Amino acid sequence: MKTVKDIVAVIVVGFQLFASSGCATMISGSRQKLTVDMKPANSEVSVYRWNGERVAGPLTSPGESVLPRPKWDQPYLLPAA
Repeated sequence: MKTVKDIVAVIVVGFQLFASSGCATMISGSRQKLTVDMKPANSEVSVYRWNGERVAGPLTSPGESVLPRPKWDQPYLLPAA
């Protein structure tokens, strides 16, 4: 027979597992740094969403920018020319 103490322990462990498996945004934040280092120097690149919306750019190499983190199933595009 389960005691109240056993039930509470299961609930606490279950909550800890749930909380620790949460979204990476809680741990990593909602923004990320993008470092651009291409050759030749002074090359430019723009960052786009899958729908064609420009998120950043043109960025000149070498350089960096801070972008909002994309959704897990919608990575950014950096078309090369």
